[in-house]
Amino acid sequence: MNIKDAFEHCNINVPTHYTGELMPYRLMYVDDFKIAKEYQRHISPSAIKKGGALDLNKLTPIVACKRPDGDHYVVDGQHRTLRVINSDYIGKVPVVVYEHPADSTILECMTLEAQLFFELNSLSKKPTKLDEVRAGIFTKDPKSMRVYDSLMALNACADNVGSLEDNALEVTVFSHFYICINTDYKNELHKVIAGWHLYKALFPKETTHNINSYMLRACCLIEEFANNLSNGRGIRFNKYLLEVWAQKSIPSIVRGRATTQSPQYILDDVIRGFNDWKGSENYAIGAKRRQDMALANPRFLVPVD
Repeated sequence: MNIKDAFEHCNINVPTHYTGELMPYRLMYVDDFKIAKEYQRHISPSAIKKGGALDLNKLTPIVACKRPDGDHYVVDGQHRTLRVINSDYIGKVPVVVYEHPADSTILECMTLEAQLFFELNSLSKKPTKLDEVRAGIFTKDPKSMRVYDSLMALNACADNVGSLEDNALEVTVFSHFYICINTDYKNELHKVIAGWHLYKALFPKETTHNINSYMLRACCLIEEFANNLSNGRGIRFNKYLLEVWAQKSIPSIVRGRATTQSPQYILDDVIRGFNDWKGSENYAIGAKRRQDMALANPRFLVPVD
C-alpha cells in the first residue's frame, strides 16, 4: 500500500503550508553534550535502567542546540544520550542540530531551547504541568509566570522550579498547585498567601519540608469561608480549627479527596465537624446559611459530583 493511499478516505483538517528549516543531521560524539536544568526534566536513573542496554538499531536521533560558544545542549533525548555514554560504544551517534545565531545571548538561547523542548515533547507524549511551567518560564507564558511568582512568594519549589533557597519547601501534587494558582485564585496571590498562613498555623509540624497542594487549596478556601462568617460564628469556627481540626494529620484529612473538587469536600468535612462540636451551640452552619454565603463564592456549597 502506498502511504499516500492512507489519505484517500480521510478528512484531515491540517494546513498544507510549512514553516521553518530542516535542521542538519550529523553523526557526533556526545560525551561533552550539556543539559540546562532550568527547562529540562531531571535525569531519571529508573528510566535509563528500564531502557536496558544500548541498542544502536533502536537509537533515534538526539536533538541538540549549538550555542554561539560551541556548546551543544540536549533538548530531546537526554536519557538516550546518557545511555550512549554509559555503554561500551565509543563511536558517533545521530544528532539533529539547531544552531543559534552567532549574536544570540544566553537568555535568547535558553528561551528558544525551552520552547523547542516543550514542543518536541508535547508531540511524542503529553508533558506534565511541571514540564509546561518549566518551559513556560523562559517564554514568559502568563500561567507559568503566575506559578513561578507564587512559588517564590511561598519560598517553595517543585523539582528545582521556583525558590532555590536552602530552606525552600517542596510542593507535592504539583498539578493541584497549578490549579490553585491558575484556576482557584488566578491573579489573587494574596488569597493563596492567606491560605498558606492558615496552613502553617494549623499544621506547624507538617510544614518543615513540603507543601501538600491538596491541603493548601483547602486552607485557601477555608480561610475565605471563615472571613465570610459573622463575628461570633467566625470566632468559634476559628477556635474549632485551631483546637480540634488541627489535631488531625494532613494525610488523614486529604485521604480520599484526590479530586479537582478536593477543597470543597474538605471544607464540607470541616463544617460537619464544627456543627457537631460542643462549642458550636447556636452557631451551627446550616444549608440555608451556606446557600446565602455561596453568593460570595459558589464553592462554599456542598460539591456536586
